[in-house]
Formats: sequence, C-alpha cells, structure tokens
Amino acid sequence: MAILAVRDVLNSIDLFQIAERLGIPLEIIPGDKEAEITFFGSISGIKLGDHQTTVIDVGGGSTEIIIGNSKKILFSQSV
Repeated sequence: MAILAVRDVLNSIDLFQIAERLGIPLEIIPGDKEAEITFFGSISGIKLGDHQTTVIDVGGGSTEIIIGNSKKILFSQSV
C-alpha cells in the first residue's frame, strides 16, 4: 500500500479523519526527508556518478532547491 507523505497542513485533523475513513496511511515527514525523496526520485534512472545536479520542485506552498549527486544531497533549501 502506498504511503501519502504530508507535512504542514492547516486542516490536518480533517485530512487524517478522511484518510482514516478511506484506509489511506499518512506519514508526516520533515523537510529534509521531503528533499531526499524529491531529489532521488527525480534523478532515478539517470547516471550522474559524482557529477552534481540541481532539482527544483515548485509546489503549492513552497519551492525546494536541492543540489546533490547520485550518492548524497549536498544542499537543500525550501523557499
């Protein structure tokens, strides 16, 4: 079963009630975990080696800028 990852939601009580009713598990993750998931999901299938790349994730309430290589994240910032 897929896990829907959620962070800072204004109506979190409503969200959790709906998810529970529908049988959808929710996991609240910190920003650094979101950056990790976004970055490595974005570069999956790309052979970067030690070369650095930048991933920019424009979301509904923020934009994440993540720099890293195939092994690790070197920098991430949410604006």
